[in-house]
Parts: sequence; structure tokens; C-alpha cells
Amino acid sequence: MAAPIEDALRAARISADAVDHVNAHGTDVVANEARRVSISCGVSTSLAFGGNDAALVMRRVNA
Repeated sequence: MAAPIEDALRAARISADAVDHVNAHGTDVVANEARRVSISCGVSTSLAFGGNDAALVMRRVNA
């Protein structure tokens, strides 16, 4: 069962050498750890042989 969007964890995927350079431009970067974030949209892609590709874009619906 998939976790709800509110409980999603965003994992850090950046090398420690790039952190100072990225932070210099005002980007919020977390290196080598995961943290809870609020996510309002997401993308899931599927790739297959023969050029059969699909993308599903989802966003939160505020009722």
C-alpha cells in the first residue's frame, strides 16, 4: 500500500561536494538524509522496450 502524499519522504540525492555550490544559489538542499516535506504534485514514469513510454502526473485536490 502506498503512503499518502502527506507522509512522503524526499531522499537526498546529491554529493557532498556540490552542496556549497548549490546553496550559494539559494536552493534548499539536504545532503545524505531524508526529511518530511509537504508534496502537492508528483510524476511517475514508465519506460518499456520498443518506445512504449508513459507518464502519470498527479496533484493534490483541495476540497
